[in-house]
Amino acid sequence: PTAAQLVKRLRDERSARPPLQPQSRPDHLPLSYAQQRLWFVDRLEKGSPEYNVPHALRLRGELDEKALERALNAIIERHESLRTHFEEVDGQPVQIVEPQVTVPLTTVDLTGLDELDQLRHVTEILKQEWREPFDFSRAPLLRLRLIKFADRDHVLVRTVHHVAWDGWSEEIFNRELGQFYDAYRNGL
Repeated sequence: PTAAQLVKRLRDERSARPPLQPQSRPDHLPLSYAQQRLWFVDRLEKGSPEYNVPHALRLRGELDEKALERALNAIIERHESLRTHFEEVDGQPVQIVEPQVTVPLTTVDLTGLDELDQLRHVTEILKQEWREPFDFSRAPLLRLRLIKFADRDHVLVRTVHHVAWDGWSEEIFNRELGQFYDAYRNGL
């Protein structure tokens, strides 16, 4: 019941535990309980977009599109959940992590439209992203679009299925996007 007793117990148990060692990894990984639920829903309601997570991020200022695309793909390379697809093996769902996945950054140029038409197009693109289902058998469960309003005004639309994304992912993704983008833009 005291911190001192807890420290003593942790020290005693640490010496009794073997050190952590890298282990070989099976080709087919089991799904977490949350993934199992979402996989089941996908099988039950094939093509349901209910768990799509679209997000629009406004980018203002000079934009290096090549550095942005490299930054986005560096995040995908770094996080296995963004390179994972799902299959059924012997009647059981498994996750398969692809060693490499590249996602193209599709650009939609709206510079020739007035502000109201641009807003209508963005709204329609977000609705389309929400409605378009993902195919669990193909990685990634992620789509990226860059919408260009003007030379210094863009919106990055990222849509991820909830099976590969949760509430914690947002902050991590945005932080790493800024760090990778700055690094690639500065030639680091």
